[in-house]
Amino acid sequence: MRFICLSVLFFWTAAGGCFAQLALQLERYGQAETLKFFRGDEISYQLVGDELWRTDPIQEIRYDINSVVLADRFITLEQIERIDLGKDSFLQGAGLALQTFGAGWAFFGLVGYAVDGNPDTRFGRGDIIVSVGSMATGLLLSKVLSKQVYKLGNRRRLRIVDLNF
Repeated sequence: MRFICLSVLFFWTAAGGCFAQLALQLERYGQAETLKFFRGDEISYQLVGDELWRTDPIQEIRYDINSVVLADRFITLEQIERIDLGKDSFLQGAGLALQTFGAGWAFFGLVGYAVDGNPDTRFGRGDIIVSVGSMATGLLLSKVLSKQVYKLGNRRRLRIVDLNF
């Protein structure tokens, strides 16, 4: 019994410092779900008045001065203008599926027309519209609409949260 009590006491006191963690949190107005970035996560950002996008790992999060250490510099949260979260995987996949569908429609339509031998069948205007339209829609979805870039301001903000309890 004494061993069990000492073991529980030891693990309870040893685990007390494990819960201390700081996070960089992206909040969006009207959404309860937030995105959290921890030490070691890579973040793509653009500074105020700068056109260059930078991607650096978070080295340290400083709660006391409201800044993060990225690569070789301190950056206050007010200096970050935009955050790039990469591409949305659902839209990327839907775009790829539409492009594949359009290419398959054109390929099998042309192969069917070439080897059919029936003079009544043809690869017509409707086949071209379906294949080109689906490939163009898929390209639009995967390249343009799937990019998630957030401009920080009134409706989106970054803040540092202390997850100690």
